[in-house]
This record gives sequence, structure tokens and C-alpha cells, in this order.
Amino acid sequence: MPMSAKGERTPILLLPPGPEAALIRLAACWPASPAPSLLADLMATVDGGKLLEMALEHRLVPPLVRMLTAGGLTPPPALRDAEREAAMRGLRQTATTLALLKRLEEVGCRTLVLKGQALSVQLYGRQDIRTSNDIDLMIDPSKAVAAHQVMIAEGFVPRYPVPIDQLSLTTKDQIYDGATGLVELHWRLFDNSALLPWDFETLWADRELVTLSGDWQVPTLRRDRHLLYQTLHGLLHGWTRLRWLADLAVPLQRIDDMERVIDLAGHSRMIPVIVHAMGLARDLLGVEPAIPIAVTPHQNAIARSIDRQVASLARTRNTVGYEVFGGWFRRRLAEKRLILLVCPDGKAIWGELHSSLIGVGDLIDVRLPRSLTWLYVLLRPLLLLRRMLARAIGVKRKNL
Repeated sequence: MPMSAKGERTPILLLPPGPEAALIRLAACWPASPAPSLLADLMATVDGGKLLEMALEHRLVPPLVRMLTAGGLTPPPALRDAEREAAMRGLRQTATTLALLKRLEEVGCRTLVLKGQALSVQLYGRQDIRTSNDIDLMIDPSKAVAAHQVMIAEGFVPRYPVPIDQLSLTTKDQIYDGATGLVELHWRLFDNSALLPWDFETLWADRELVTLSGDWQVPTLRRDRHLLYQTLHGLLHGWTRLRWLADLAVPLQRIDDMERVIDLAGHSRMIPVIVHAMGLARDLLGVEPAIPIAVTPHQNAIARSIDRQVASLARTRNTVGYEVFGGWFRRRLAEKRLILLVCPDGKAIWGELHSSLIGVGDLIDVRLPRSLTWLYVLLRPLLLLRRMLARAIGVKRKNL
């Protein structure tokens, strides 16, 4: 956790105080079972509407319901309804995932299932604990155009009206809207490919198979890679959803998981990220790592800087008006500073700066041929100002 000028530890306020937050933290540690008396005391003072809102926001409805039921309590009807809705959405996502994998295989596109249900199976042995509003698939980059055509043929509509060869210059994926929900096709794990420089061939070569439905097995990332990727993913989003931190509750308490993730983080120069995540899980969730991690003073200093930046982002989120003109810009700068702290080497830092010179919005606002892409660098300040003004006007109209 971040240190104050006096050396005292300062909490990262990812959750507001109150019994609702206490229950959400306990649910994040599922399948650990708290004392039934503790659950009963918390439920006696809880605001049902606020609890449901927080459970939905942090994607922890299923473990919360299971925790309350195991403690002999009856979850509120609205929470039960949300769990049933999540279960139905999960069934639709499973069917969509299997159908898309089959179609992508037909055009010769190897595909890995990321996060969501695949990670749920790896962590909990069942697919219905982690809920998601979208499906994430990582495709063979050499087959990106063919995969795009499959999505169009299946009735999905691309969110970014930009050819994939140009879109791949700035972002990691294309987002598709469909009748069954959102699907994201990734051609790399992060916009900045140097953060975790694992190419598709490497990920495919040591993939794992998990069972989503019946005898249907789907390929996904190897467990330790999945955990490190998801940890970095959650961090770069400032842990806005506790679901990402909850993904560490089980592996942090397993020696074999810890050994493999620490070894992988060492090779990927992500030890400060793991140190930060371990400290946050200990302070917020009460989860003690199964084994200690040896860090150098330099790595520890980076981890403490990450702590401070995450705390700053958490304060920014809780500041009224951060979405209006100026507030949004400050938040984006804070996110960029966090990413630069995480970058493991000069190549990653340059990759982040390079990817910041052109945004997806620029490609949409002004269409330029690939040969003139460099002109976006000159236009970016004007396009950013235009976007910030449009955001501020939209927020003002919404509040009228």
C-alpha cells in the first residue's frame, strides 16, 4: 500500500465503507466460508439495493449468492433474480463461443478463449462463477481478416468502422455487437505488445484445454499466463472491478500457483505488479500469500509507486465531475502514468508512447490512408480537444 510522508500505510479506497462493501469483500474470497454469524450480522444492517448495485458493478453476484446460501441465509429476491439472469447470459455466451470457435476453425483460424468462463473453469472448476458482459477471443493475427468476415457473416456488427490492418496499429482488438451480446476479437493481449511480449505462436504452443459444456473442450491460456495477464489487466484498469482482484484469491493461497506465477513474472519483468497485487489482496481481502516473494529494493520501489498511482486513480473515480472537461483528461493522464510505471523496459515505454500518438477515435474521426498515418500525430491535439468538448457537452446535457 502507498506510504505517506511519515511512512504510514495509506489504504487504497476501492470500496466505500459499510456492510455492503464488507459482504462484497467476503464474496471475492469465495469459496472461503466466513462465519454464519458474521454474515447474519452484516445482512441485518445491509441496504439491499446498494448491495445489489455493488455486486453487479464488481461482477460478484454468483459467489455472493452462494456464500449467503452456504451461511444459511436467504439472498434478497433481487439478488436471486440477478443470479438467474447471469446464469442465462452465461448459457448464451457458451453457445455463442462454441459456435464461433467452430466457424473460425472452418476458415483455418486458431482461437484461444480469454478470461470469462475459461478462467472461471481454471480457478473454480466451473464456468458460472465469473460473469462477463462480453466474450473475449484471441485469434491468430495472420487470420484477422478471415475472422472478421466470419463475424460479419454471423450477424455481428463491428463497433469501430476501421479496417483491421489500420486498427491493429493502435489497439489490441475489434469489438462486435450481436444479438447474443458483445464479442471482442483480440490479435494481441494489450495495445502495447511489449508489456507481455508473448506472441500467438507461443501462447498456442502451451495452451490448456478447459471444458465449457458437456464434452466440449476449448483452448485457453496456460493457467500461470492467464493469471499474470489478468492481474496486469486488472491493474491497468485501476482495479475498478473487484472481480479482477478476486481472481487472485484462490491462486495466492496455492504454493504451486504462486511458484509458477512468480517465476513467469520474473521472466516478464512484472515482479512489481505481483508485489502490488499481493499487498492489495492482503489489505483489502485479507488473503495471505502461500509463499513470500523475494524483491529487490528497486522492484519494491516500483511496487510502492504503483500503489500510489492506483490510490490516486481511486480518488479520481470518487471525485464528482471527473467525466467533465478537464476531469476526464486528468484521469487519462493518471492511467498513462500507471502504464509507464508498469512498463518493464525501454522498448515497452517506447511502445506505450508510440501507441499514444494515435487513437482509435482519430482513425474514426479523420480517415487517412495507411501511408499518411503519421499525419494523425499532428492532428491529435485538435481531435482530442474536439472529443473532450463533445464529452463535456454530452455530460452537461445529461445532467440538465
